[in-house]
Order: sequence, then C-alpha cells, then structure tokens
Amino acid sequence: MDKRKKLVKIFYEIDDFIRQKSINSDPYAFLLNKFHLTLMNKRPAAATLSGISKADFSLLNNEFSDRLGRDFVLSLSVSAILSLPAEKVIEIQNLKVQPKQSVLLLTDSIVLPYETEKKIQLFIGFCSERTKESPFKNIEYYPVSRDAALSISIQTTLFDIMNEDESTQLRPQNFDIVFDDSVNYSFPSENLLGTLSILLKYDSSFYLMVKKAFLSSPLTRKDKKNLYSLFETEEIDRFADFLQLKLQKKVEGRIPALSQNVVIRDLSEGKVLELDRNCLDFNHLFTFNDKVTADQLALVSKIEEKAGNETCGDHFRFFLGMFRKAPVDGLVKTLRTSASYRPLVTSKEILPFRKFKIKKYIYPDPEAFFQIPDESNFESKKLLMRYLSVKPVFAYDDDGLYFMNDVAAVVPRTSDIDLFFAEGYLNSRLVEFFYKIKFPHHNKFLKKNFNKIPFMLCGKSFQQLISNEVLSLHRIYRDMSLSRESEALKKELTAVSERLEGFVYQLFKLSLGEINIIERYLGENADSQEIEK
Repeated sequence: MDKRKKLVKIFYEIDDFIRQKSINSDPYAFLLNKFHLTLMNKRPAAATLSGISKADFSLLNNEFSDRLGRDFVLSLSVSAILSLPAEKVIEIQNLKVQPKQSVLLLTDSIVLPYETEKKIQLFIGFCSERTKESPFKNIEYYPVSRDAALSISIQTTLFDIMNEDESTQLRPQNFDIVFDDSVNYSFPSENLLGTLSILLKYDSSFYLMVKKAFLSSPLTRKDKKNLYSLFETEEIDRFADFLQLKLQKKVEGRIPALSQNVVIRDLSEGKVLELDRNCLDFNHLFTFNDKVTADQLALVSKIEEKAGNETCGDHFRFFLGMFRKAPVDGLVKTLRTSASYRPLVTSKEILPFRKFKIKKYIYPDPEAFFQIPDESNFESKKLLMRYLSVKPVFAYDDDGLYFMNDVAAVVPRTSDIDLFFAEGYLNSRLVEFFYKIKFPHHNKFLKKNFNKIPFMLCGKSFQQLISNEVLSLHRIYRDMSLSRESEALKKELTAVSERLEGFVYQLFKLSLGEINIIERYLGENADSQEIEK
C-alpha cells in the first residue's frame, strides 16, 4: 500500500474511532498535533497541543501509535494532512520559495513537502469544515469561493472569514504564490480568476494544474480566453497525466518585461523547448499542441517566411454554402425536374483530384435558406472544400455545383492563379503539416484558419509543373473509376503523387531533413479523415 492510500485509510479509521468514543475533536487536529510533536520531539501537554485536549490526544495516540510510526509521520506535511481524505493529490516538488513568502492553496488536491512549508506562510483556501486551530503558527485559513464574486475589504473581520456561510468578503492579503487544480476540480471561474489577479503580488506566480488536452482542445476556448485576459504563461511542465502552467498576472508596462519565450518542459522525456508566447493563442480558438517540437515550429516559421508572409486570405475569396432555416427534404431530388433545380454536392463527396458524380439536385428556395451566396459564386470555377474537417481537403469544380453549409468554396482573386495548381498546393502534405501544427484539433475548416495558410504565388511556369501533375491525377482517378484498379495505375498514382509533393517542397526550398520532419509528423499524426489522394 502506498503512503497516500495508507494515510487515507488511517484518517477514516481515526474518524470512526472519534465518533465511537464521542471525542470532542477531529482527525485533522489529532494528526496535525501528532506531526508537530514528532517534528519538535516533544511530549503531549496542554502547552504543546492545539485544538485537542491532552486526554483525547492520548486516547487516540494509544489506539493508532502502531500505524503512525515516527518515520511515517515525519514523511507527512501540513498540506498532506489538511488535504485528507482526498485520494488523488498532486505533490509539488522542487518549488523555489523565499523565507516568509505567502502561499495560497485553493484545493485539497495540492500537497507541498514540509521542507517547503516550514519556510513560508501557508494559507489554506479550502478548509471551511476542517479544524480552525493548528499547532503550526505559519498556517492560516483563507477560504476562497470558486464561484462567487468576492470583494476585498479592510473591514472584514476574522469572524467573517471563519463564518460557515462562506462570506463573499476577504480581508486584504497579497500572495507570492497561488496553487489551483483544474484536473480534479472545475476550471477556475471568471470570478475566481478576477479575484486572484487582485490577490497576487506584482511579481507573483500562479500555478494552475490543467488536463493534458487543455491547451490543444477547442472545447476549452472560453477558459483559455478568460485565463489569458488576466495572466501570461511563463512556463509549462508536462507530466504524465496533466500539465502545470506557471503564470504571472498581466501588468501594463511591466518592468522588467516578461521574456517573450515560454519554456515547455516534458518531465517524462526530459525535453525542453522555448517558443514565442504568441504561439499559445495564435489562432482564435486558442488551440496549441504542447507536444510540438522546436524543429517543427522552426519549419512552420520558414514556410511563412518563404511565402513572404502572404496568405490564402490575400489571394482567395472564401464563401460558405447555404444555411437552412426550414426543412429542405422536399427541395432535394435525385432527378432534375426543372432548370430551377441545381446540382448538389455534400461534404463527404469531396475528394481531391476527382470529378464529382452528381447524385442529387436542390432548389435554392430563399424561403428555406438564408445566407445564399450569389449565383455567380456557385457558377464560377472554384475549389470546393470540406468545412467539417480536421485537415485541408479540396477538389476542383467547374460544373456549377451548389452546396449547403457543410461545404465551403474558394475562388482566386486574380487570374494569375491556376486553379489546378491551387488544388495541388492546398492538398499537399506541406500545407497539411502547417495546418495541423497551427490549428490542432480543429474539426471545422474555418475561414479564419484558411486565411492564415501561407500561399506561395509562383510564376506561371512553376504553376504549370504542378498543374500538369494534378491533371494526371484527375486522369488516373477517372481511369480507375471506369475500370478495375490495375497495378500499373496504382504505381503511376504513387509516382505522380510523389512528384507533386516534391514540386511543393521544391517551391519552399526545403532540405531533405525538413521534408523528413513533415513526413514523420504526418505519419505520427494520421487521423480518421485521411483521404486517399
């Protein structure tokens, strides 16, 4: 049995014994005094005990002394005891503190070693029902609500603080370090974050434990937006089961200014990475893959620089399909009964380098749809793209296909862009690599994301090289659809695809090592939407 499980088991046994014997105390008072007396090497007496009588302490000590040996007791800490009976705790190691610094623990899942506790003034922000007396003079109770909007008042009394109704007033206090845990508890509310930004000192640290997917998931966008509005990330430690963020509160004109780089440490693999802080919120969903490596980020930057920082937003016009506002089943038919019905394509039918097989027709009734793009948009030559996708998936269309909002389309802003070149470029592995690094875990191919993809507008001759390979892919897929897939066609498909990818790599002047970075990353991060190209 590990130490934590043993401690929790003893806690429950002490609690049961106290109830059976009607002892006027609680397990916290007994364990805190037992720990204090063992540290000080003193005997129990009225002058050495707090929150428990000598008789009650002796009764409990006689019952549990065999399970509370000296070495076991000395391995404890105040926060380890006050965190009981929580079974899952996060033990903080290697925390650098200065003597007399004030440290606030917001949850009972954070445990500090006593070597750290004895140097600091420790504030317990969660102990509303635990013993209010402690033999440790550097321990104070400072209950903070995780949800209520709190006010800081100099008139707040100690009685207000200790009141069981969880007062919404706090006495003034400035903390050097605050710990919170959103792995075992809810993420700090907007109110709590606002309170902490007031309570923390100018140069203080806020340590926040978050789930492994916190940075990369778009589902945590609101939490990250609230957090980044008040705090700046300084360090990220990646443990096996969670991330630890070290943050400082945002201060206008901070002197000295925080380093522009964030340090990411992978403690399980012993890797350290420094990256620009802007990477943490460089897309509007605030998604960031904390497992990214330095060479991958450097390659993303090179791709942007080689494109002259020009993007798809500079060169293409993006529009979404029709949004339904009423049932449209009666407006979709498998046979075209009149010229008012237009050919329809759905997201799943979009496959790179394939000709669309028109299976359905739709009547774009203004009464059933809103935000209907102009007819000229549908009729123009364009690239259709899967809107519900975690990666770029584009296909050329010159059949005037209509679509609903599960599909988007892009049209070149000028005639300088060959659409077959664009189809090859946007479906390339280089663009997929860039997109997955820049926008991890996005399940919608948003306009804002598309507009940030670098676009290299090269000369007509180089565009033609890529266009020719794309046209060859169109021919091969057409031949495959008309007859059984032969080995010869499969070999030709592989050869043409490799030449196409090679031309895109050449366009950005990538080295063999850089190409290997892309190929290795995509091989390790394949997804369920992988499309046969």
